[in-house]
Amino acid sequence: RQSVFLTIAVVSALTIAGATAGLVVGLRKSASNSATSESVCGSSHETYVINGSSILGKYSRAAVAVDSAECSRIGRVILEKNGTTMDAALAAAICDGVMNAHSMGIGGGCVITIYSKKNNTAYSIIGREKAPRAANSTMFVGRENMSVAGGLAIGVPGELRTYEKAYKLFGGGVTWKELFEPTIKLCRDGFRISESQGAAIKQTTRVILNDPALRQLFVKNSTTNELYGAGDIMRRPKLALTLDIIANQGAEAFYTGNLSDTIVKEIQDRGGIITKQDLEEFNVDFQEALSIDINNTYTAYTTHAPTSGPILTFILNILQGFQIDQSDFKASNPSALFYHRLIEAFKFAYAKRSEIGDPYKINITELIRNLTSKDYADDIRSRIHDNTTFGYQYYGGTWEDRIKTGTAHLSVVGLDGDAVALTSTVNLYFGSKVLGPVTDIIYNDQMDDFSTPNTINSFGVPASPANFIVPGKRPVSSMAPLVVIEKQNQRIQQVLGASGGTRITTSIAQV
Repeated sequence: RQSVFLTIAVVSALTIAGATAGLVVGLRKSASNSATSESVCGSSHETYVINGSSILGKYSRAAVAVDSAECSRIGRVILEKNGTTMDAALAAAICDGVMNAHSMGIGGGCVITIYSKKNNTAYSIIGREKAPRAANSTMFVGRENMSVAGGLAIGVPGELRTYEKAYKLFGGGVTWKELFEPTIKLCRDGFRISESQGAAIKQTTRVILNDPALRQLFVKNSTTNELYGAGDIMRRPKLALTLDIIANQGAEAFYTGNLSDTIVKEIQDRGGIITKQDLEEFNVDFQEALSIDINNTYTAYTTHAPTSGPILTFILNILQGFQIDQSDFKASNPSALFYHRLIEAFKFAYAKRSEIGDPYKINITELIRNLTSKDYADDIRSRIHDNTTFGYQYYGGTWEDRIKTGTAHLSVVGLDGDAVALTSTVNLYFGSKVLGPVTDIIYNDQMDDFSTPNTINSFGVPASPANFIVPGKRPVSSMAPLVVIEKQNQRIQQVLGASGGTRITTSIAQV
């Protein structure tokens, strides 16, 4: 499988400071007290390496951190047009679905944590893909490869329903159509392929050359079979038409309207089992976010299961009891003890992660109660020994936890005082490798995020029943977008998330 490229997008509010592996743009206060554009962070995530430094930009009004420079600018422009923080985040995400189409897009799903300054609370919005009605737990037994490529790998996409829900609740400073217009223009006029998308195209060469639809999109010279690469200009006129329909008719065009028949046909023509009823019945989970008190100074908010928000909460609760000082993890003088404790906390947390599933399909009430309990974290902390490690059984790992890659993240702090952390994915690079020949949508392979019975990993650990396929069920995810607020003055302290598969949750915890 493809290499894991780990990126973390962070907006930290001191003035408003943006540190990210992607490009950060923001708004500063001018002499006339109006919002003025400022773009000083030009590093893009595709040149980021794990041992490299992120770029730090300081802004006094707002900041947008996205994997793509162009998408960050689009988010900023929406803010300048009096768009809400959510408006800016959605416009940037729509763009990123084109600029980083190997990682996310309208054929996938996303999760959002939003802090509302007006309500002084945060909300969890989960639009993770669902298993189709015709799916069953044994559908990939003996044919695991079909869960990663082809129509059967496709879960019911949730991206646009999530955008719709988020826009209705927290958007509206600009029209729905205005969210799409900049990206439609990019698709028609052309955009420069990023290093990361270029690398993903190269890595997927064999599949692209053997698939007519993918060939048409990604092969630059049909005579020589030369593929588009980083720096090349690509146009996607078919996707522009699809986005234009959605811009004018809303998300309903995708789920019940003009596009739905075409979408179902594109999926079923490649062996998929998604029906119009699956699209029509898709719903988004919306509720107040999970919250955790940090040292009586901050409140951190994240998303509910089946994301890894509860796992992130568990890790943070364990670590709090160690009374960690900043000097423990300074790069110039790292503390071996700190990292030992951190890794041990990760081990206990990921053992519990294998028990998580969709709370609407299995009963995980007690599990979530434990994962968010300080008393339970205290008990686990007492099992961490400063001079010892143990075999995996000690940490409670009972089931296999599949290693995944992919995903994109963006963070926005807006002029209205809201904060949005949005993580989106089509799962593996270019999802199911199914490209709609009419819509130009790249469909996800999210069915591979479920566990399959009668399989074991290299340690002899069986797959987790909590994550077996059930019709209408969402698979477990490592995504855990986080917003941190100062308790005393409700000031935004951090807005962050990450990409990189199962490394997402632990990376966020380290930040």
